[in-house]
Amino acid sequence: ETEIAGTIERRTATQPRLGELMASLGEAAAAAALVASQLGATRTTAEERHTALQDLASKIPTAEEELGRQQQQLREAEAALMTSDRALAERQSRLEILQQLNAEGAGLTEGSQAVLRGLDHPDRILPALHGALASLIEVDEEFIPAVEAALGRNLHAIVLRNDALANEIIATVTARKLGQTALIAPGLVASAPAGAQKLPAGAIAWATEKVHAPADLEPLVRHLLGNVALVQDLEQAQQLKKEFPALAFATLNGDLISAKGVIYGGRVNEENSSLFARKAQIAALAAEHRALLDEQQNLRQKHEAIQRQLEAAADHLEDVREQHQGARGDHSAIALQVIALDRELHEANRKVDAFEWERTTLDQQMSSSAERVAQLENDATDQRSFLEEARARQTTLQSTVESARLRDEELTEQLSELRLAVATERQRHEGLRSQRRPMTARQEELAELIASRRADIANYQSRREQQSIETAAAERSIEENSAELSKAEAAVAKVAETRAAHLSEVNSLESDLRARRKALSDLHEARGKEEVRQTQTQLKIESLAEHVMRRYQVDLAEFAPDRYAFTKTYRAQIKQRGKAEPEPAEDDATTFDEAQLREIVEQLTRQLDAMGPVNLDAVHEYDELEERHTFLETQSTDLTNSRRELLDVIARINQTTEKLFEETFAQVRINFREMFGELFGGG
Repeated sequence: ETEIAGTIERRTATQPRLGELMASLGEAAAAAALVASQLGATRTTAEERHTALQDLASKIPTAEEELGRQQQQLREAEAALMTSDRALAERQSRLEILQQLNAEGAGLTEGSQAVLRGLDHPDRILPALHGALASLIEVDEEFIPAVEAALGRNLHAIVLRNDALANEIIATVTARKLGQTALIAPGLVASAPAGAQKLPAGAIAWATEKVHAPADLEPLVRHLLGNVALVQDLEQAQQLKKEFPALAFATLNGDLISAKGVIYGGRVNEENSSLFARKAQIAALAAEHRALLDEQQNLRQKHEAIQRQLEAAADHLEDVREQHQGARGDHSAIALQVIALDRELHEANRKVDAFEWERTTLDQQMSSSAERVAQLENDATDQRSFLEEARARQTTLQSTVESARLRDEELTEQLSELRLAVATERQRHEGLRSQRRPMTARQEELAELIASRRADIANYQSRREQQSIETAAAERSIEENSAELSKAEAAVAKVAETRAAHLSEVNSLESDLRARRKALSDLHEARGKEEVRQTQTQLKIESLAEHVMRRYQVDLAEFAPDRYAFTKTYRAQIKQRGKAEPEPAEDDATTFDEAQLREIVEQLTRQLDAMGPVNLDAVHEYDELEERHTFLETQSTDLTNSRRELLDVIARINQTTEKLFEETFAQVRINFREMFGELFGGG
């Protein structure tokens, strides 16, 4: 009866707990279902984020490859632009030199150059000049040597607009000893016959057909080149000269057989000595310069377009990397959320299992207690007969029953704890297994990223070392070239000083020599005027002529007297001696004193003897010095151009180094930011 009462009492006490367990089980099942649905949605989102992350990761190599290709194109464009700049600078330098030579009249005689500068009165002289003949006409490049040979000294002529200042120009050039010049006055040039002459068989063309001149100069060109035919070589020119003795023949190599039968040949070993060739070079260089300018403009436009594309590619790569970084962070957050929800789901399932197990246990206890109550009630009648016996054994059995009940409760509690521990350990095992897979994948991804970054760092270090080597080599080359340039400049300065000294000495000697020769010529002319005493002084004259021929290499038979120059020299000598000039006659003819003339001749002879022998090698030495000076000037120009090119290369190397450093620094900054965010979970 006590057991029945206790069992009924326990059943009565267990009923509320069973209701609570049913309510808790429903709540736990609902919570587990909610967590399961959230876990499914979160896993779907995680898969979508993972797919997006993979897409962005696949876009990064493509964007980096595109950026590398754009950088390579930019480097190629910069190299092409640098080559174009160097070629343009070279063409510009050569064009400026040739234009300067052309503007200074280089290649013309000193007298012609002085006339082109306007002499003492450029404001009055220059408007009267039409220009140098060589600059006014154009010649086909193939026939330049032939036309230059045909023109001869006429090539150095200056074309006047009128002949009003011709005498003044010649007098000024002569008085200032500026050298020889040639003037072409339109009023003094006879027009060539307009009738067409038949071209000799075998000749290429008439020289006038290969010369292009303005309409007002065509008569002058016909006058100068009207009887000149162009042939292939000198042998053909000799054959045609025999058939057409009145014509002149010029070869393509620059040889000439004049109308008088004189053969001219040979070349002057000077660069830019050909006026027409220099004009052709100027035209060709101007065309090349314009073409190079157009090409440089196209290259600059292409360079700017590539730069814009490179900036767009860099921005795109930066955006993709930022999106990839954001997607990676979102994916990591989703993964952590999935793990948390998975833990919550396991915890909810564990609670549901615990509640279910407890409810099942209570149901079993309720069922067993009901059966036990029924059995006990059935056995109550039987047991009452044994009540007395039981009461007798109650004292002993009661302690045994109590201990057994306590033992049973303890075992039941231990079993519940063990089941709960097993479920907890199983849940932890599943959680650890689910966490292990993303951590392994993340570890592999980090290993690949570390290997890639190490390779990039090694590449950047090698590129930086290469740039350092190239910069050091360029600096050494600059120092060497600077030293060579200093030596060359010192040598040029020394040679220039030596050349100036030699030039001044040669000019002084030439001026003195011309003065002496002019005085001697005047004396010879005065002696020739004494024809009335030719019979008495014939032997003396022949002796003097032989002496003059032997000493001064002057043939008196071919000497042309110049009374004006003689009179001018005579008056100058008289004035120099401080004597009064003789009164001129009515016809303005100067009266000469024979005694004074003899005294002047003797004094000039003594002065010539005191001067000693003429240095016939002075002109040759001058030519050698001039050639040496030209060579040194060319070397100086080349060194200047090389120095400018080296400075340009250094500037571009510095610019490229700074640009590469900025790109590398930006890339390292991005990589460091990503790595820092991954390692420490923050920015």
